[in-house]
Parts: sequence; structure tokens; C-alpha cells
Amino acid sequence: MVGKKTDWGSWTAKAKPNAILHFIDQFYATNEGENIREFIATLDKDTEYGLVAIEFD
Repeated sequence: MVGKKTDWGSWTAKAKPNAILHFIDQFYATNEGENIREFIATLDKDTEYGLVAIEFD
């Protein structure tokens, strides 16, 4: 997944739901993050969405 810095502390990447799920799975255990997984499952599988990450300082 290729992202781009879009603000002083945020990055955005275009991704389809499967790629977003793969990203989420790297940070949450199987039994954690269930709400976000359920939401991602409702997204159109062929559409690219913006995945935004921010850093806290």
C-alpha cells in the first residue's frame, strides 16, 4: 500500500477493503477491532477508499 503525507502528521493511502483488512490485521489481535472489521465488510469490494493514519506527539 502506497501512501502520501497529506498534513503535518497524517498519511493517506488509497486501498480496497481487502487491503484495509490486511492492514488492520497487522495491528489488532483476532478478537480485537471487531467493530472496524464489521464496518469494512460493508464496503464495496471494488471501490478504493482513503485509509488515513495520524501520528500523535
